[in-house]
Amino acid sequence: MQVADSHIKNYPAPEMIQKVYQAICNYGQIAIGTGEGSSLVLPNLFDFSRQFELTDIYAALKILVLEEYLDFQEQNTSHSKVQFLLSRESLMFWIRKNTIFATLIRTLVRFYPNILSESVLIYENQLAHVLKKSSTQIIDSLHLLQEQQIIDFQAGGQKNTIYFLKDRLSSAFFHLRKDRYFARKEDALFKMKAMQRYVQSKTCRSVFLLSYFGEHHSAACGICDECYVPEKVDLKEEKKRFLAWTSAQEKWGFQDLQTHFSQIDILILENWIDELILKEKIFFRDWWFFKEDG
Repeated sequence: MQVADSHIKNYPAPEMIQKVYQAICNYGQIAIGTGEGSSLVLPNLFDFSRQFELTDIYAALKILVLEEYLDFQEQNTSHSKVQFLLSRESLMFWIRKNTIFATLIRTLVRFYPNILSESVLIYENQLAHVLKKSSTQIIDSLHLLQEQQIIDFQAGGQKNTIYFLKDRLSSAFFHLRKDRYFARKEDALFKMKAMQRYVQSKTCRSVFLLSYFGEHHSAACGICDECYVPEKVDLKEEKKRFLAWTSAQEKWGFQDLQTHFSQIDILILENWIDELILKEKIFFRDWWFFKEDG
């Protein structure tokens, strides 16, 4: 489902692509039959999308570039600053109800440890690379988090320049080469599914990749993450230790858990806490507390 959703966002409907094209031309006051060789600077794409009621604008721009209607360059002229307005524990509660932001929030906390207590500089391009999104999509998500009072977001300077490669066409004459559009769409879906199979596969990484390129009789490499089996942490025993330790404390916070269970992945610790919440074993009042029996 996630692959399909991502694929749809990367290839918006032709009608939306045309709407984005006409909105850009209207914003730049480009008359029909003129515009080739001219350029304009768009404001923040998040604000632009809202002004013209657009969706998936970045993906639409990429299609317009491929169709050679225009060229698009984005540049951050200064870095943004972000600070979370909630504690880690309160964030965990919020994420459970708003899972669409979970990956971005957890990435921010991991990359910028002080972001929970102070305003820090962030690098949108770095986040975009890690999360496989555009910097514009990252900035849009940060604006949404700010609107919901989850973060204080001070957006850096952003310059989005459009270069018109052709004169503006009216809606009646604007068209996508649908054979190329749908061929690209199918090819991208095939590659996304192949990547999903690669991530989920338990086969040697080298064998999988060589098979993808047509070599079906290669030997396992012996050194990739699927071939190499390191000494594993006994999660059952660690969970018992987690339950014993947390129930013995008068109060505790997430930093305490990370100190005492540094060998356990953060997501696993969060899942264990979620289990205790669902079982109504613990509650949160600035700190975590176990409920008294009875």
